[in-house]
Amino acid sequence: MSLITLNEKDHEKSNNSRMKLRPSVPNSVKAGFFLSLNSGKIVEIDNLSIRPYKVSDQDSLVQCANDREVWRNLRDRFPHPYTKKDAREWIDLVSEFSPVTNFAITFDDQCVGGIGLALNQDVHRKSGEIGYWLGKKFWGLGIMSRMLRPATDYFFSAHDIVRIYAFVFDWNPASAKVLEKAGYECEGKLKKSVFKDGEFCDQLIFARISQER
Repeated sequence: MSLITLNEKDHEKSNNSRMKLRPSVPNSVKAGFFLSLNSGKIVEIDNLSIRPYKVSDQDSLVQCANDREVWRNLRDRFPHPYTKKDAREWIDLVSEFSPVTNFAITFDDQCVGGIGLALNQDVHRKSGEIGYWLGKKFWGLGIMSRMLRPATDYFFSAHDIVRIYAFVFDWNPASAKVLEKAGYECEGKLKKSVFKDGEFCDQLIFARISQER
């Protein structure tokens, strides 16, 4: 399973929103988020959090990941259909990473998606590729718009990198908007660089540069 290509349809006026987010955190909380390292959470905003995967996430992970519309916006190594075996193998794999670079996105502590950073090597070692996805049931709630900026801030602070970048399939413009809201800038287009689901598409590349180095 990969978290390296993006999936998010974060429509502002979706009708698919029975889930209700709690009120925003106070302005006194820097950047609208705080780190709860004692609980393992790297980002926490109201009833949303980003934390390491747990074995107990298997069922909710399958429920959200086993969706063709989610798979369509991710690289092919993200399985479809997505089974409990896939979830168990993924959780076992990422739990071995040190430091942890792949995390669950949670709503009321239930896994509803994932976010991760792939650290580059050699001459590209000061860069990392970020990716994320969200279960379709949770599209349209503004979750990624709230979580991506603090997650990016965390990755900059936790790793010796100065550039974080992301690829977006051109048929997923909502993900591009989420990245722009999080301070990423579009650096270009890679024409016909992806063959997915039987057709070619262009990729957009977005990046954010650390202002502290």
